[in-house]
Amino acid sequence: MQSCPGWLVGDVVRHTGAVYGRVLAGLVAGRTPTKGEWATRPGPDQDLLDWFEDRRARLAAWLAGADPEAPAWTWAPVPGTVAFWCRRMAAETAVHRVDVQAAGGRVDPLGDELAADMVGEVLTVFLAGARDAGEPVGGTVAVRTAGQAWRVDLGVVPAVVGVGAGPADAAVTGEPSEVALWLWGRRPDDAVRVSGSRAAGEALRGRLAAATS
Repeated sequence: MQSCPGWLVGDVVRHTGAVYGRVLAGLVAGRTPTKGEWATRPGPDQDLLDWFEDRRARLAAWLAGADPEAPAWTWAPVPGTVAFWCRRMAAETAVHRVDVQAAGGRVDPLGDELAADMVGEVLTVFLAGARDAGEPVGGTVAVRTAGQAWRVDLGVVPAVVGVGAGPADAAVTGEPSEVALWLWGRRPDDAVRVSGSRAAGEALRGRLAAATS
C-alpha cells in the first residue's frame, strides 16, 4: 500500500483493531495498558473482520456510555478526557478508512467538519507534542481551511502551534479533506496549495511525518 509501505489491507484492518483494543484497555484500567492486556491480532480460529468489528463495537459502546468531560487516561500532552478519545478514534478510523479505500483505487473525501477537526488535532496534539520529531527549521507556516487557521512555528522543537491568523513564511490552503489528508501524508503535494517559502512547506510535511510515524 502506498500510504503504508509493506502493508496489505489486512494489515491495516488488524492494526486498527489492535488500536481499538489498546485504547479500550487503557480506558478501562485508567492507565497506560501494558503489553498483553489487549489482543494485537485475531486468534487462530477467529475471522479478521469479526475480530475487528468486535473491538470497534466494544470501544464505541464504552465511549457512548461515558461522560465526554470525564477524566480519562491518555498519552497526549493535553488534558485527558473521554471527549479526547472520541476525537482521536474518529481521526484514526478516518485515516485508515482512506488507506483501505486507496488500495481499491477510490477514496471518498472526509466530511468538512471531521476534516477540519483532524487538521487541528494533528497540529496541536501530534506536532506540538512531539519533542523528538525532526530538527528545528526556521520559518512559520499558516494552515488554512474551512474558515479556520493555525500558525505553526517550526523554529523550535516541539513546534509551537497557535490558533488564528498571523504572518507566516508559507501558507497551506485547500479543501478540508485534502488539507487533513495531506497533513497525514495521504495526499500528494498537488492536493493542496502551498504558497510562499517552499522550504518551510516541505519542513512542515517532514516534521509531521516524524510526529505521526
